[in-house]
Amino acid sequence: MFRVDIIDQASYKIRNFVGFYFKVSLDLFADCWIENAWIIRKNYINKSYELKSEIYKDINKNLSLPVVLPKLKQINNYLSTVISSKWWNLFIYYTKDKKEKIRFIEDIEFNRR
Repeated sequence: MFRVDIIDQASYKIRNFVGFYFKVSLDLFADCWIENAWIIRKNYINKSYELKSEIYKDINKNLSLPVVLPKLKQINNYLSTVISSKWWNLFIYYTKDKKEKIRFIEDIEFNRR
């Protein structure tokens, strides 16, 4: 099993993505006239926290395995793979240290499924 370390740039992108998802979700119902809109907004808040924990859980689950599938191609000294998490595809670019059994998540991109 490999240890997974997320570099600052990738961690920042995850936090930024979840924050943007959170803000957009709340803005949808900011000025609506729906009675009990606060319930809908609270549900979106909970979903954004779930999304963040799911992303980290899926990254660790898939990249800690001895063999990462599907392995795409090597781009600028990074290996790449795609992981599905909730409603999103995560394009992950990583490097690995075989001797120490560590995978470093260098960059990440998000795409809606």
